[in-house]
Amino acid sequence: SRPVMLNLGQAVAYDNYIGRGTRRNHPEDYPEYIQGCDIVSFDIYPVASSYPETDNKIWLPAYGVERLIGWSQPDQPVWNWIECTNISGNGKATPTQVKAEVWMSLISGSMGIGYFVHQIEPDFIEPALLYDAEMLAAVTDINWEIRSLARALNRPVIAGAFSVTSSSPIVPIDWMAKRKLNRYLFYVDHN
Repeated sequence: SRPVMLNLGQAVAYDNYIGRGTRRNHPEDYPEYIQGCDIVSFDIYPVASSYPETDNKIWLPAYGVERLIGWSQPDQPVWNWIECTNISGNGKATPTQVKAEVWMSLISGSMGIGYFVHQIEPDFIEPALLYDAEMLAAVTDINWEIRSLARALNRPVIAGAFSVTSSSPIVPIDWMAKRKLNRYLFYVDHN
């Protein structure tokens, strides 16, 4: 009678993550893991990353969401976590990058967003977000924006409503269209 949430690590979006040990580069494991939960989520923090392969690749949260959706059951909610602090002393995302990570995740199908609000290094600060007025204001604004659009965001995607092309073949654009009383279009490029 209680939902089970499973949070997976960054290997959902980065197959070569060393934290998977002997199961590194084995994404085929995830569909089996996901069978044991009602809600599946994951986290990857590309701006705070210390790995060159993921560093500043802010589209990785959306990529991971897409992969989880592909591995999960049709109506199984997929959530993800977004960075918003200087987690390990490697730098932190800007408010613009956090907003982009959130919206790319939502457009890719995430049904829930969590924020990693802690700083681990050089000093552990559990509520680090609360000490960063600019980022706290940005996250608050993002959350209010999502809330104001929740009725539209929770509607089914309108397939084939239009097509989108990028002016640059190396910059993909993801989009979704939803209907409430009017049509809503959400898009983001990965540049």
